[in-house]
Amino acid sequence: MTGDRTMARVAGLLVALLMLFATVSPAAGADAVPAEARVQLAPTGKLRLALVMFEPALATRDAAGEPTGVAPDLGRALAERLGVPLEPILFDSPATYAASVGSLRWDIALAGREAGGGSRVDFGPTVLLIDHEMLLAPGKTFRDLGEIDREKVRVGVTIGTIDDQILAQRLKQAVIFRVLIGTDNASLTLRNSGADLFAASLPFLAKVAAEVPGSRLLAPPFAVVPAVIAVSPGRPAALAYLAEFVRDAKASGLIQRSIDRAGLQGVRVAPP
Repeated sequence: MTGDRTMARVAGLLVALLMLFATVSPAAGADAVPAEARVQLAPTGKLRLALVMFEPALATRDAAGEPTGVAPDLGRALAERLGVPLEPILFDSPATYAASVGSLRWDIALAGREAGGGSRVDFGPTVLLIDHEMLLAPGKTFRDLGEIDREKVRVGVTIGTIDDQILAQRLKQAVIFRVLIGTDNASLTLRNSGADLFAASLPFLAKVAAEVPGSRLLAPPFAVVPAVIAVSPGRPAALAYLAEFVRDAKASGLIQRSIDRAGLQGVRVAPP
């Protein structure tokens, strides 16, 4: 009888433990998120993440066409913490992304700081630092920005990108040669002498260089662009929680592992 009572108590304890585990949310970290932050980050019940697919330092597509890279990885980790589904919203050009800023179509984005947005967006913590360099066309021998900024020198950029914005301010004499989105368009203009060199992030240029034999990178970077979390304005609880989340993502190595997995050159985790 004593053994039967002991077995019954053990069974009762196991049932109680199972009932306790059944009441715990699958996203264990969700309970630690302040209620106001969760509402501000996912007002529709989903975390709507804007992905700028034209910048391979932040996101790209895998063989199946699905978004992959640092921004999607970070979005998935944040959605898991919040205990909500992730809804990626893809933007394939700077123009479509810029038009979406302030439209409430998305809740957060990871984008270059120079993308602006004015009063239509608030910037949270810096996640990445991205080197932007210039790729010289075959046979070109420029040594620095001073030699480049001369009449008849054609500097290729993808239209509407941060590189377009920065160089439009810095170059006084050189011609900015704007091309459509894509590494294929950038490589084509270098091969066909449309431009003497092309300016972009190093992950973008690494793909272009592979398609243009004889091309050469001009170091050091002409700009180091911070990639920051952007949120719609008027969401202070969301910004406060994002600062904590990004700090944890840096300390845990989550962001560095994402960079390594994507094989990104010229991209590093921003200092705490």
